[in-house]
Amino acid sequence: MRAIPVVALGFGVTVTIEGEAHAEVAEPCGGDVAGGPYYDPCAEFAGWTEFSLLSGGAIPADGVLVLQGVWQGGLPGSETIAVTVTTDDVPLAGTIEATDVPGLVVWRPDTAWTPGATYAVEGAASNMGADGVCLQASLPFAGEVTVDVDVGQPLVPVDIDATETVDLVPTIALDTLACCPGVAPTAFDASCSGGITVDFDPGQCAPFVGQGFLQLTLTGTSAATGSVGQQVLYVLKAGEQAPQFAWSPMFAAGGLLKPLCAAIDAVDLGTGTVVAGVQECFGEGVTAQLGPQVLDPSASLDCQPQVCEVVDSQWDVEHCTPYGGGGDTPTSGPDDGSSGESGSSGSGESGGQDGDKGCACDGSAGGSPGLLVVAGLVWIGRRRRR
Repeated sequence: MRAIPVVALGFGVTVTIEGEAHAEVAEPCGGDVAGGPYYDPCAEFAGWTEFSLLSGGAIPADGVLVLQGVWQGGLPGSETIAVTVTTDDVPLAGTIEATDVPGLVVWRPDTAWTPGATYAVEGAASNMGADGVCLQASLPFAGEVTVDVDVGQPLVPVDIDATETVDLVPTIALDTLACCPGVAPTAFDASCSGGITVDFDPGQCAPFVGQGFLQLTLTGTSAATGSVGQQVLYVLKAGEQAPQFAWSPMFAAGGLLKPLCAAIDAVDLGTGTVVAGVQECFGEGVTAQLGPQVLDPSASLDCQPQVCEVVDSQWDVEHCTPYGGGGDTPTSGPDDGSSGESGSSGSGESGGQDGDKGCACDGSAGGSPGLLVVAGLVWIGRRRRR
């Protein structure tokens, strides 16, 4: 499953808050050398690249401040985060607490907030030994919050409203194309990673094999009302996939080959309360359209298409048979190693559904979680309400 919200990290990861953040040098990915065509000198550093205070406006009387940063170069090791909270120039002591999402922390006052008071918040995340170009020595943040007179309301379970569609993606390879007589596709190595590109004229050739993929947009009901809402984190749990996190109950999942059952849990970062969502299943009515599909190449060609034998990774136009005319035409994908991934038809198309990245690999020594965002793709399809 390719889930659209950018953070896909499971609970159970512990983040150390105390200590110093050093601009460590991470191992570059294979093939990246100084001065090379894909060399990124900033990819060798590990540290904070972004940091901000997410809390603002009203927070519950028992609430916390929520802060989030982006850590470049693997998971955060040890970092320095300084927070100062004052009201009428009187400081309020507090403690930074780690969460199970790397880069996301909360600040909790050591004593109770004063209901109705407004607090100024400022601070910074620091990178010791930063070069000032790839990493800044200090990432300041500031804001203010007003404390509600009431504690946060209890969360309620999230219900899901889904939009589902099916994308039919043609499979592009030498032995999944049918062409007009006298026309042949060609295959060649078009990247330094060894990927094969199949070049053909879409007016003369068309694929006869494809894959159907289920695309889902999931929108949940809000689990919170009032000021507690800004410290609620939503967690999508779908089968055996890693949990996905977002600040609103909106998620998208694509590239699914079978129906998906999912629930959106709600987490109150202030109290630690987790309210399980209502699990629902989607895509059960379109299972026949998922997975390998047979396409009709004649529908887009003004000829009687044919298929030819593949010899030395090229078509042999001297040994062809009409498509569907008794020759052996595969229905489940290529077997000559020339491609075999899903792609869209057209001249110069590569076989990769996700695109061929070539040698431009990620220089970080691990994934960067990025800021939690609401990511809901707009798909046109049947609307299902539960």
